[in-house]
Amino acid sequence: MTELTRRAALVGAAGAGAVALAGCVSNDDPDSEAADNPTDDDTNTESSTDELSLTASVERVGSSCAMSDSGEATVFLDDDEFVISGELPAPTPCYDPELTAHSFADGTLSVTVDVVAQSDEACADCRGSVYYEARLSGRSPDDVEQVSVSHANGQSYEVPAADIDQGPPAVRGATLTETTSESRGSGDRGRAEVTLPESETGAVTIDGAIPTEHPHYEAVMKEATVHGTTLRVAVGVESTREEGTMGTMPLGIVEYTASVDVEHPDGLDSVTVEHPNGSYGSSWASSSATAEGASGSRAGDSTESDGSS
Repeated sequence: MTELTRRAALVGAAGAGAVALAGCVSNDDPDSEAADNPTDDDTNTESSTDELSLTASVERVGSSCAMSDSGEATVFLDDDEFVISGELPAPTPCYDPELTAHSFADGTLSVTVDVVAQSDEACADCRGSVYYEARLSGRSPDDVEQVSVSHANGQSYEVPAADIDQGPPAVRGATLTETTSESRGSGDRGRAEVTLPESETGAVTIDGAIPTEHPHYEAVMKEATVHGTTLRVAVGVESTREEGTMGTMPLGIVEYTASVDVEHPDGLDSVTVEHPNGSYGSSWASSSATAEGASGSRAGDSTESDGSS
């Protein structure tokens, strides 16, 4: 395990198996009604407690095959509104979040989130993770000593007011600023190096390399989203050969630089970068970061594929 600074984290391969899970992402399906109409998943309720009316809503922001059954919940302030960014386990990715209760008492703002099944349309055959954003207003932040979030799977999260940051992280834009391709040597491997902005302004920069079956490819930005406190970026490759033409046969490698503009980047605590043949992850606490080495030098398995796109 290599200790890295928060500002420049070299992220190591988690293996092609992680990408297979990423293939179950459902919020990008253009035929998905939930993806096209996210407001259809909003649930609004009102509850009068302590002589004040609380207004709460929840929105589904995506789903995927679950990496674990634990879930997560992070609380932010957006002016005077409390924002909860969460991940909730579900039987499949085709579920929506639902607020089942919310209240304020004795300094604690409480909310309970469950999941409800979507229609019986075809869905990925895997355990799911549903990503949601809940918002609560109607109580001054000065009156709130902690926020309590309960999930239907039994997980609960108690967040003291002192640990609540202003503004949830959000992607404002993502672009590939450079992409080149060349023949791949025996020592060339996939990689992704992440550099965070030094302040609230600026962009997250990713310098990466993707092994390919020949040099005639270029990198393309597939997706950049924030789920809770994790920035998830997917970079793919597309062939640059004209149809019916032959190219050189040596193995290739595509190198690229990506720029992701994130609002409130200090709210991030991890970044994952997905390639067609590998997945890379980094996380940090306070001013330090840790990452797996590309050679897989850690307890357990860490592999990297040289497969083509």
